[in-house]
Amino acid sequence: MNHTTTAAIGVGACLLVGLTLLLVPSLSARTLPLGVAVPHERAGAPVVRHAVRTYRGVVAALTLVGVLVAALVPSPAGLLPATYGLVVLGLGAFVLCRRPIRAAKTSEGWFRDVPVRLTAPLGEVPRPPVAVHWYLLSVALVLATAAVGWSRYDTLPDPFPTHWGTSGRPDAFAARSFWSAFGPLLVAVGLTVFLLVLARVVRAAPLRPRAGDPDPLARPLATERAAQSLLGVCSLLSAGLVSAIVLDGWLHPQRLRWTDAALAVFGLVLVAAVLATVVRSRTEAPAPAEGAPQAPDDDRLWRGGLLYVNREDPALLVPKRVGVGWTINVGHPVGRALAIGLLVLVVAGLALAVVGPTLGS
Repeated sequence: MNHTTTAAIGVGACLLVGLTLLLVPSLSARTLPLGVAVPHERAGAPVVRHAVRTYRGVVAALTLVGVLVAALVPSPAGLLPATYGLVVLGLGAFVLCRRPIRAAKTSEGWFRDVPVRLTAPLGEVPRPPVAVHWYLLSVALVLATAAVGWSRYDTLPDPFPTHWGTSGRPDAFAARSFWSAFGPLLVAVGLTVFLLVLARVVRAAPLRPRAGDPDPLARPLATERAAQSLLGVCSLLSAGLVSAIVLDGWLHPQRLRWTDAALAVFGLVLVAAVLATVVRSRTEAPAPAEGAPQAPDDDRLWRGGLLYVNREDPALLVPKRVGVGWTINVGHPVGRALAIGLLVLVVAGLALAVVGPTLGS
């Protein structure tokens, strides 16, 4: 993998991250600009429009800087700071740019004369089924890949490459064995099982209507259907990506040939799937009638508009304020454990990406 290819991957990754961050305001309901709860009548207030424009301008500038870093430093030393830095700084811009909305809401008393009401989770209602076919296809793809590997096992080199550097050439080896050759496929199966379990958890999560919706079922059911489809697509995409990389390593152990293309296709299709999910779930309910109760101002339960912390809420999963699907209630004991586990996984993955090639050389 030459410097031009590496730079192209870095630039593409930064553009994908930047596009996702730019879409954040569009992923929220009109009454939740940048994750701030506002009455419907104030959704188009000048301070709201200015905050959203400022956020998008900052993200666009950060994306440009990330693209330049990835292009000028075509290696993991440039790619990791560019992409991870863009994510961290983009989230920081989100938190800072929402402050003027909150300040205006508090000082001008936007909710002072607005009738509000709480909504309880809906009871037993027909739920969209889990799209099991996605997960069956994922497992079938991994098994087909494993069959190819089994037929070629005796031709694989020993020691077997377990890591390839940015040049596409191996820089770490292990004795040829079932685990060194087929281990990544087991990881793919584990990820498929995890996503299937997550889909089951989503289906069991209580539906929460939004105050003012004429049909309390329409929005939460549309969101659930879209989320189920996205989880299934992510399962198949992940299985396909791992299978492509493993096959590349088996067929071309001395120098990878199509892994870069597989990563590019994976990123593009994933972004397309997310956008399709957003479009599918954006069944925006009509504005509440004049004087109709609206959702209350519960910003105190949302840290930065992204993190839900409510010890009095027994729900483990709640609908996101920004994006499609659900997020963890960090106030729940299980939610805190999950949040810590996810943080550890992210840090471990970043550390492995930084020191892995060094350890293998």
